[in-house]
Amino acid sequence: MNEGVLVTWGILEDGRKIFSEISLGNKESYRDWFGFFHSLRRRGSKAPSSVTSDGALGLLKVFRGNISSEFKDSMLET
Repeated sequence: MNEGVLVTWGILEDGRKIFSEISLGNKESYRDWFGFFHSLRRRGSKAPSSVTSDGALGLLKVFRGNISSEFKDSMLET
């Protein structure tokens, strides 16, 4: 298994950076990234407006629109 550390940082409008989530998971796994962002959404985070990645295929798949409409809807709710 290619397990790594999944991490998100937020950058606020004033430029401040905030740490938002950390978890163990396979960086190439769509399922791990899907669950990671779903966890953030359950805690009240809004959908990210942009993503920077080192090419982690699972993360890229989540944000290329290859996700279920249920997840899109839950991520886009405000």
